[in-house]
Amino acid sequence: MTGIISFITAIISFFGGMPIAFALIFVGTTYILLTGDVPLAVVVQRVASTVSNSTFLAFPFFMLSADLMNNGGVTKKLVRFCKALVGSLPGGLAIVVAASSMIFAALTGSAIATVAAIGTLLFPALIKAGYKPAFAGAVIAAASVMGPIIPPSGSLIMWGITANVSVGKLLAAGWIPGLMMGLFMMLYIRIIAIKKELPKGDAFNLKELLSSTKEALPALGMPVLVLVTVYGGICTVSESAVLSVFYALFLDLVVYKDLKISQVPKIISRAAMSSAGISLIVGGGAVLSWVLTREQIPQAMVNWFSALSSNSIVTGFVIFIFLLILGCIMDNLPAIIMLSPLLDTLGKSFGYNSVHWGFFCTYILLLGLLTPPVGLVLFVTVDLCKVPFKDLVKEVLPFVYIFIIIGVLVLLIPELTMFLPNLFMGVK
Repeated sequence: MTGIISFITAIISFFGGMPIAFALIFVGTTYILLTGDVPLAVVVQRVASTVSNSTFLAFPFFMLSADLMNNGGVTKKLVRFCKALVGSLPGGLAIVVAASSMIFAALTGSAIATVAAIGTLLFPALIKAGYKPAFAGAVIAAASVMGPIIPPSGSLIMWGITANVSVGKLLAAGWIPGLMMGLFMMLYIRIIAIKKELPKGDAFNLKELLSSTKEALPALGMPVLVLVTVYGGICTVSESAVLSVFYALFLDLVVYKDLKISQVPKIISRAAMSSAGISLIVGGGAVLSWVLTREQIPQAMVNWFSALSSNSIVTGFVIFIFLLILGCIMDNLPAIIMLSPLLDTLGKSFGYNSVHWGFFCTYILLLGLLTPPVGLVLFVTVDLCKVPFKDLVKEVLPFVYIFIIIGVLVLLIPELTMFLPNLFMGVK
């Protein structure tokens, strides 16, 4: 009965407009007061122990690194490189968006940062080249979702922290599916370009390619830094995140000189404020997770799904549909924070590897960035590109279908996510 009252409290809190961090903590506090046999200090202990986790430091530092890269002139160098590489193809400028977003994703790990950076730079160029605004916006929106898939990914880091799964392995799991997203996008754009005769870019110029490559090479060193330090066993994910901040500062202040040192404190302050808000949500999620575990909700879920079907593939597809619907009405980070411990227990009970299952669930939730009514990326793109919401959704749906197909492949072929973690960090 106590668990049911707590659940009702959660529903009222969430839909009553209470900030999600406080709503989560309020649920835990209500539960403790109703049971009467647990000290209230447990709430503080759960919040403090979760956010003091050393792995959690990776999240704010990668956020700061992304902000520094986004405020510097790195984006222009990457776009110029991608234009020289693939811009001459039919639909070349749209393909440049996908290629640039793939690279930018490996620098920032953020969908919103990718929309803002790539969209601001390339949307006017797409319109000038003759692309329809809705299609141009859809390409920018869809490509941005690679941000939190290709490492470093804040969403995957959050899953690892809240579900107690290796963050390094989760990040390694994102490389192949993330690259598949980009390549499938480019293939679709190429087909549409031929079918609808989309504009071509400038003719291929080897001299421009060599020049732009030389200019972009220092920025392309960022994902290499993360790869070598983490998967080479040189340092932890959190230490790698700190190194990425210093590398971003080095690029902005010394190599490209596109950022003034007077701007750095403001960027650090903004990243700190964002991290503080997320820390409260994570701590609140830990409190809710404790309540659910104490009420044996994870085991009840396992029993319910076992009664529904003992087949792991059937269960996987049921969760697939559930998370796809949930992503339409709830932002991915709160969903990950609240549900990852439950879903991790469920996945392990049906024989799924925690890394494979964790990446799969995170991936499906991230598709919610492109699906109404919550679809955060859609609203950012509408505001940035000034296109009607209805037209943008219509053009973005084919990309969503492509990403769903990749999600099915991820579920059915564990090697897509487990090959690199096993290669770099060993089988476990």
